[in-house]
Amino acid sequence: MWLGGTDITASRQWEWMNGESMEGFTDWGPGLPDHSGSEDCLEFESEFGNHWNDDYCDELNYFICERPETVRKKHVVQRETKLYLLFAVSAISDGMEWFGGNISEAIQSSKEKGSVFVVYVTGDDDMTKEMDKCWDDTQVSQLCKKEAVVAIKIKHNSPDPVVVVPASFFIGNNGVPLEIVGGNTNLDDFREKVKAALEVGAKEMIEQKKMEKMQKAAEEERQKEVERRKLGQDVQQLKKVQHEREAERQARFHKEKAERKQQMEEAKKAKLLEQQRAAAEAEARRSAIARIQFRLPDGTSVSNQFESTESLQAAHNFIAQRLGESSVTLSTAYPRRTFTEAEMTSSFMDLQLAPTAVLIVVPSGGFSLGGSRSGGGGLLSMLLAPLMLVWNFIMSFFSTAPSIANNSNTSASTSRSSTSAAGGDRARPTATKRPAAGGSSRQDGNIRRLRNAQDDDDETATWNGNSTQQM
Repeated sequence: MWLGGTDITASRQWEWMNGESMEGFTDWGPGLPDHSGSEDCLEFESEFGNHWNDDYCDELNYFICERPETVRKKHVVQRETKLYLLFAVSAISDGMEWFGGNISEAIQSSKEKGSVFVVYVTGDDDMTKEMDKCWDDTQVSQLCKKEAVVAIKIKHNSPDPVVVVPASFFIGNNGVPLEIVGGNTNLDDFREKVKAALEVGAKEMIEQKKMEKMQKAAEEERQKEVERRKLGQDVQQLKKVQHEREAERQARFHKEKAERKQQMEEAKKAKLLEQQRAAAEAEARRSAIARIQFRLPDGTSVSNQFESTESLQAAHNFIAQRLGESSVTLSTAYPRRTFTEAEMTSSFMDLQLAPTAVLIVVPSGGFSLGGSRSGGGGLLSMLLAPLMLVWNFIMSFFSTAPSIANNSNTSASTSRSSTSAAGGDRARPTATKRPAAGGSSRQDGNIRRLRNAQDDDDETATWNGNSTQQM
């Protein structure tokens, strides 16, 4: 509780509200005052061993007021006088206490107190005077006061002979009459009837309170059940909302996944189409030029480029002019095919010779290794070929690539030219194959067969002009 001390003044020293100093007496608790925050008011606190404590001034506490000495003495005298007057009034008005208001107010007061309601109807005859004495009996009045009975006295002014006057009605809190005392009766019987009526009223009041308590408990239980059901509905609604949100999240996730997958597929398709378009363009660019490699009977080759729309006759004319032959036969090794005169007018594209192809050239009149173009040095080169082969084999062990120029003795050397857009084939060294001494050769197309006197009739050695492989 507040004691009326503060340090909120400018000096920040603790003093009483009337300005007096606390130097004469203090009773602070251990470690107090601690001046925590704005704790500027003095209180008496049981938590600190019933000592002083500083606390916030806006706390709601009880308080103690100090009065001057003269005021205290006067107050004691007045209090004693008041108590005396109360005892005196109680002694004088020891009879029945009647309600001073109207009947409606009396009924309302009885309901509020939960007590028995008594209506005493009086008249002007001697029976009423005798009945007044019964009501003024000390035991009757004490019973009514003990049970907090609300009693009202009504004077009967109606000439109706049906109503008995005097009459006392004891009515319970539920409005049902508990006892009716009509006319005059002796004091002992009246006491018993009053006592019995008040006991019944008390029992009814107890039963009514029990009923109200049961009804209140039932109502509380019903309210709890309503709250429980409402909580269950709220939980179900929350689960439903969570399920809907989860379903929306899953649907959104699958939709985004499908969109990403579709975008990736579309990107793949676009990339594939772009690659196909680029490949088609490259193929078209490559197919616009036909790069033809001519394989000659002596093992050499010649390359040249033609428009893919040109006819095969252009290739025929080119290689015939190159070889100095009037007519040559053009064929492919794979698939094995020999082009006829009718196909000479077809284009390289139609004959599937674009963008690249290899044509085997065979002169129509045959080809001889010892032909007139070989010159006088052809036989010498043929004789020295085995020796040069052995020499090249020995020199290979010394990591030396021998280069033998025999241009004066070799009259059949032919260089291969390549004019392809991609750089063409590297120029191959001229090669002239001669039959060994004592042997003979014959040509079958671009295949030369070698024989000597030691070969059996069933043994044949072949040389295809492109390698030295024996088969």
